[in-house]
Amino acid sequence: MRRTTAVSEKEPPEEQDAQDKYQDVDNYFKRISVPPVGAYFKPQPNKKVIRQLLEEFSKCFSSDKEMYKQKELIELALLLE
Repeated sequence: MRRTTAVSEKEPPEEQDAQDKYQDVDNYFKRISVPPVGAYFKPQPNKKVIRQLLEEFSKCFSSDKEMYKQKELIELALLLE
């Protein structure tokens, strides 16, 4: 008696992971109501990414009491230019 194995309809894990990541990114753009543009997926130098994150993070400190934090973060970002 010959035994046969059923072929699974599932995709390889690598392809499934890629689809999940794409779906996550797609959902994020929908949630923030921004159309996905090719420039968003273009690789950026690490220094530029860190500089941008420091600048954005500095915007969290807008009160007079925390202004020194904002100033320091902006100074750090300028060091990366």
